[in-house]
Amino acid sequence: MNNNNAGDVDVPIDKKWAVLRHASSLWRNWKCTLNTDYVQPRRLTNPESMRIRPKRFHKIIKRKEWNEFVDLVTSPRFMKRSAEQKAKKAMQKYAPITGRGGMTGVFDKLVLEGVLDPQRSDYGFVNPMAIADFKHCAPVQERAIKLANFLSNRYTHDKLYLVPYLHEKHWMLILINPSANTAQWCNSFGGSPRPQAIELTERALIEFHHRRGNEWDRNSLTWTVVDVPNQPGLTECALCVMRYMSLIISSGKRIFSDKLENRAVYKREHFSALKEEWAEFFMSRILPMYQVPTVPGIFTNEKFQFQKYIEETTSFPWSYAHVGVELALNHTHSPFLKPTSDLGCAHNLEAHLHLVDGYHGKEKEFKLATNRDIALINKSCNFLKSEYGVPPHWRQDENKGMVRNNDGRWVVPERHRMEAHHPAEIAQHLEQVRKITGATFDHNNNKE
Repeated sequence: MNNNNAGDVDVPIDKKWAVLRHASSLWRNWKCTLNTDYVQPRRLTNPESMRIRPKRFHKIIKRKEWNEFVDLVTSPRFMKRSAEQKAKKAMQKYAPITGRGGMTGVFDKLVLEGVLDPQRSDYGFVNPMAIADFKHCAPVQERAIKLANFLSNRYTHDKLYLVPYLHEKHWMLILINPSANTAQWCNSFGGSPRPQAIELTERALIEFHHRRGNEWDRNSLTWTVVDVPNQPGLTECALCVMRYMSLIISSGKRIFSDKLENRAVYKREHFSALKEEWAEFFMSRILPMYQVPTVPGIFTNEKFQFQKYIEETTSFPWSYAHVGVELALNHTHSPFLKPTSDLGCAHNLEAHLHLVDGYHGKEKEFKLATNRDIALINKSCNFLKSEYGVPPHWRQDENKGMVRNNDGRWVVPERHRMEAHHPAEIAQHLEQVRKITGATFDHNNNKE
């Protein structure tokens, strides 16, 4: 792609990796957008139009580069890879339970298990990551449509929807009742509803009522601020929102004109019961859904003759078989290791890494591929042959960090004090500040 508009950007050395990683993510997303918006829709209906560059990108994409891009995303190899990824994604009925937004499928799974009945519940819940307002998030109209989808799919009369809302790395809570045209605002930092939250809610309700064939005026929506306790520090906003939701559901109310809880500020111990309740719910309700085995099969495993038949016809949740290719590592194949009966050597991680480094296949010569330092093997054992001159169990702090002072006593040394280090140009910056403020500074950054 054309890079005429690129320029030098001064990035701090400690930020370069994060910047490059983010730029790589944006680059992949942009190529995916070009493919899904301008190539694939035309591939079956009008293949010749695929070669036409998008007008909005004429200045940054050359014709030759666009043709190369089209050839790439329409090649048999790319199409096969894309089909495989789509097939894998289709097999994932529920989202994974770890990672950002990983619990989005739990509600549907709890409904299938009969734990929740969305039609009988007086409260509705919204996936917070679908409407979160953060950097590089979807436009507000797109997020409003997702919120309207939640309101429409599980709507019953007079239901109160609990909507955790993320804006500028701070969690807040919106209580929406579409039937009563009310929206209530809960913020652990206090204050009135944020304009971004108001716009999101109003757009979602406009879409919601439009689908139901109703005319709706945003002026009919009534906003109120709920008096909630504040968070004790700077990082407890999410815990506050979870506690607000727990109190609201246990109260059975729809409108909260009084204080939600009779205290001004939470203490950290107020969240202990909430954490324990969530952990107990996760272990008893959610984790069993995924049936993760805890121990390997003792009598039935991958070496059992009828293992495949048992897996296909019976249910053994506590028995599973290993997958993949087994590496037959043998320490006698390494010319660096000596014969030993020490079980500690057999379970030594550095020894296993050494054997993997030199393994090239069954009955093939043992040869180190990465020149991994063999001295690491004897770091906590005595496994290397003596001719390599590496002492056994060499990893230790000299005298446990103790040193002898001038009186001949063994003591723990004092830590060296780190002196402040100012860059060479600090004096120039301070001089500029002095001219602006009229103050004077010395070179040790002390104001006079």
